[in-house]
Amino acid sequence: MAVFIVKEGFLRTGPWHPYYLKGVIKMASRHEIKCVNKSDRYNPHERITAIGGVNPNGTNWKLSQEEAVRSIEAGRYQFFVKAGGRIVDVIVAVSRYGHKYLKTVADGEHPNNLLSLYECVH
Repeated sequence: MAVFIVKEGFLRTGPWHPYYLKGVIKMASRHEIKCVNKSDRYNPHERITAIGGVNPNGTNWKLSQEEAVRSIEAGRYQFFVKAGGRIVDVIVAVSRYGHKYLKTVADGEHPNNLLSLYECVH
């Protein structure tokens, strides 16, 4: 099982092992979403399949929507996008059918601020 941790300001993945968690402060860290992977579906909870961004050292990170939802709910990560010169927080929303998905606080039902981002290529 992979665990996603932040150490020295970087989003990293690795197998669960106490070595990886040693010295890691367990509080939510903020990460800018710079790209998304989209499906051809129209339901809000099916539109985004993955999110991605760039670490301070220039390396790329990417999480599936399900991993991002779990990470937000567990308090590990907070995500945001830059839209119209503003920083807009990303939240977990629940569709009328009970499915969880990502959207910004400024969006209606559909995650338009996220959908307007570039496609992740990494």
